[in-house]
Amino acid sequence: YRVIQEFTLAIGTIGLPVECTGTLRITSLDDGRFSGVLTIDDCPDFGVVESSGPISGTVSEDGTVVVDLEEEDLEALAEQFEAIGCVMVRNDEAFTGTFTGNAINVMFTADLECENGTVDATFTYRIEAVRVLQ
Repeated sequence: YRVIQEFTLAIGTIGLPVECTGTLRITSLDDGRFSGVLTIDDCPDFGVVESSGPISGTVSEDGTVVVDLEEEDLEALAEQFEAIGCVMVRNDEAFTGTFTGNAINVMFTADLECENGTVDATFTYRIEAVRVLQ
């Protein structure tokens, strides 16, 4: 799958997404449970160097997708937010979305409280993966 990963940090209604490219390789699918490898390319606009890691979750018959989040993933996000002066006060437990034909769309959101005054922020991480036929 060819992947666009979109990160948005919105303060109030203002928030511009940063898009980063990558790939998703599904290595197993058994009874609705999948696993694979998600790679993100260098993305200097979001301060990310190329990296990859395991991804797993479920896909239901109706196309609902739930991508597991490990505790380490949430801790890494919390550390990134702390580095910019924000604390995660609410977050989704998983990426959720849909599988339709040859595309997977999932999203994760978190609410933040930031030190820069009384402004709260919302972080959205969206993954859109489109199957590449070979």
